[in-house]
Amino acid sequence: MKKKLLSAILTITLIFSNVSVAVAAPSVSANSYEETVETPPRTYRGEEEEQVSSIEAIEPEIKRAGNTSLPVSYKSPYITSVKNQNPYGTCWAFACIAASEASLIREGLADTTADLSEWQLAYFTNHVITDPLGGTEGDSFTTTDNYLDAGGNQTQATYRLATWQGLVEEEEAPYSTVKSNSSAVLEDSLAYSKDKFHLENVYWISLDDTSIVKEKIMEFGACAASYYDSKTYYSVSSQWNTEEEIAIYCPDDYSTNHAITIVGWDDNYSKEKFGTYKPENDGAWLCKNSWDTNWSKDGYFWLSYEDVPLHSKNAYFYDYEAKDNYDFNYQYDGGAIPYYRGYGLSDVYGANIYTAKANQYVKAVGFFTRNIAYDSTIYIYRNCDINNPASGQLVATIPSEQLYAGFHTVTLKEPVYVKKDTGFSVVIKHGSTEENPEPYLVVDHTYDYSWCVNTSKASSGQSFISYNGKKWTDIGTKYGDNCRIKAYADETTDIMVEEIILDRTSMELKIGNSLSLNPVVTPADATNQALVWETTDSAVATVSSEGVITAVGAGMAEITCKSQDGNFVKAVCSITVTKPINGITLNITNAELKVGETMDLTAIITPPDAYNKTIKWETPDSNVINLSTTGETTAFTENGVAAATTCITAMRAGTATISCTAQDGSGVNAICNVTVLPSDSQPLESGDAKLKKGDTFTHAKSGATYEITGLNENGGTVAYIEPSKSTKTIKIPDTIQLNGNTYKVTSIQAGAFENNIKLTKITIGSNVTNIGSKAFNGCSKLTTVTMGKNVTKIGAKAFYKCTKLKKVIIPSKVTTIGKQAFYGCKNLKTITIKTTKLTSKKVGSKTFTGIYKKATIKVPKSKLKSYKKLLKAKGVSSKAKIKK
Repeated sequence: MKKKLLSAILTITLIFSNVSVAVAAPSVSANSYEETVETPPRTYRGEEEEQVSSIEAIEPEIKRAGNTSLPVSYKSPYITSVKNQNPYGTCWAFACIAASEASLIREGLADTTADLSEWQLAYFTNHVITDPLGGTEGDSFTTTDNYLDAGGNQTQATYRLATWQGLVEEEEAPYSTVKSNSSAVLEDSLAYSKDKFHLENVYWISLDDTSIVKEKIMEFGACAASYYDSKTYYSVSSQWNTEEEIAIYCPDDYSTNHAITIVGWDDNYSKEKFGTYKPENDGAWLCKNSWDTNWSKDGYFWLSYEDVPLHSKNAYFYDYEAKDNYDFNYQYDGGAIPYYRGYGLSDVYGANIYTAKANQYVKAVGFFTRNIAYDSTIYIYRNCDINNPASGQLVATIPSEQLYAGFHTVTLKEPVYVKKDTGFSVVIKHGSTEENPEPYLVVDHTYDYSWCVNTSKASSGQSFISYNGKKWTDIGTKYGDNCRIKAYADETTDIMVEEIILDRTSMELKIGNSLSLNPVVTPADATNQALVWETTDSAVATVSSEGVITAVGAGMAEITCKSQDGNFVKAVCSITVTKPINGITLNITNAELKVGETMDLTAIITPPDAYNKTIKWETPDSNVINLSTTGETTAFTENGVAAATTCITAMRAGTATISCTAQDGSGVNAICNVTVLPSDSQPLESGDAKLKKGDTFTHAKSGATYEITGLNENGGTVAYIEPSKSTKTIKIPDTIQLNGNTYKVTSIQAGAFENNIKLTKITIGSNVTNIGSKAFNGCSKLTTVTMGKNVTKIGAKAFYKCTKLKKVIIPSKVTTIGKQAFYGCKNLKTITIKTTKLTSKKVGSKTFTGIYKKATIKVPKSKLKSYKKLLKAKGVSSKAKIKK
């Protein structure tokens, strides 16, 4: 198939009927018609497509393996008597009516005496009457010649019957009347008010698919078809008053010129029974003609399976319901010529917007498909916007796979209530399939052919087309088209449900527990108070037809209570199903640390899928130990294990307890006991003072407080604990002097500057290797940080919510960055990372969450790829620019 996708221009494909058609012999008057006339009237208008776009048409055909269960021969028992179309070219109407009568008998809607009017069909196909709802006002179809001789086809018949113009009894519009008077007219009331049946479906099936056609003949009784009629291809020299049924085979590729009804077949019908031209194989269709019973044998003849013109045509099967099936047929398509629109893409959407004529239930939708294998979906919206049919309240979604081309009626699973004078839309999505990759929409369109004029009068806000169901083109305004989409509805006096009130709108349940919801329906006298209960997640909570909710698994679900009366009023209750924590296991329950040492304490939560995995770390002995994480935190699940970790730092000699408690109400907790021992270092005499590891002192020059972390003969190392006062600019020195001894400043103690709201600039000395947890937590005015070159560890929450911090350089020796170290630094726009030693395990969770979304982060060239992944996993926005 040739394809050309037009991204911005709507592609149009249409069917012309002004193809090469064999011209009928001049009609003879009723008075001069004799049995000896050799050429009876015929005139069938072909339905071939002529392309006007660069997209090639999709031929409506299906290939299947033969159905071996089909009988070798068959004659339908549902056939009415042979009629006579003389003296006009109305064979198409006779074929349609004959096939329709057979279908009605087969369905039990009529008996073999059924006699429906061919004249009424032909007349109102060419004399369009506005439908009772006014949707087809201004539409028309007229032929250049007298409509009785202009011909027609089954596509036209389908379009006309789908409007509910017919079928009527023969006695209401007898052919004998027009037979003697070609100018005779029918009353307008016969268009709609006298119809006996309503069209339900029409299947257009390629006659190349012999087995499928046979199946459908047995299902519907008969089909309408067309072939090329010429005495050249007859098996007999005289076609009248013969005891032998005529056999016809045409080996030439002519357009068809006559419509007939296929009523059976014989696979063994001998090829030798045909005339001068014989098919290669046995087998033929048994056909009912409309040239009276004295033509051929009793008006029937045989047509070879291999007849060449036949193979390019379709069989048409008609399916009906009684006329009382629906009260209203909403429609806009009153014309009778095929026309198609599409995009040459995989999907096409069509839609009609209607205004309800009464309080009603929309119960079914009718629409056409151009080719085989349409994967269709129907959507019904109420109160849609006048320019957007897919807006308002979506009240129905109905998948509808259509195997055959033709007309289809799809019943809604639940009728949709629409209040009088309010709008509703019917949206049809035709999706692509393997057999039909480029579906098209069937529309009614104004077009002037050589033999007829089709007029579609379309107003704005009626019909729309779209390639994605979101952006819509009003084809009435733009092209004068209307979608061939119909809505069927019944008027109702039912009192509808207006509101449903549940006794609760949210609840929490534990797994295994159940609870009933009690709905109150208003008004209390609503006709149909039946309710439908649904859950959004049956793995979390189920609900019975009586509204009993049962908690199944941890999580959240919504329980919906919906009215069943078509008004689709609903109420919702949110359900939280909890799976409580039933155990907390610490990796260490008893520990000994020396002053200055650290230890990670990890809590394992069971079960790992507990709904609320929030725990709380606490210690009453903060003078003895420091916890990097205190208060509530959520355990993270990885590889099926839910765990949370805090880092313990020994501060003073003594004992301490650490508790980890579940916050889901279960009360589950675990305890770790810690003993802090003095450092092993020997005291150093300095002047009159005896200093030991763990002692604190105030630096005379800066007033800052330090703690001794190590001693030697020249002094040792100290940790910066806190400044002497809240100053804006602080420089942490490389070393300090005390009593003539030199101490290297190697760390910043946890929480040293926590919540210092005056600090704006900090310079960290080159001997500092460790920045403690929460060291600068909450320093909301800190804008500038300069780290020393020897920093190796940045503790958890070290710069937590330093909201004015703009730029950071992370030195080359850094190996560890604690979780949430830069969390909430919303103005941190520039980060330079010089270290190449960072890994996912060495960088805590949410380290960079909440920094400036479009931050620029410069990383070592060799780490560009891995750091991009790492940084985004630790909270860097996808909008940030990470470069080398």
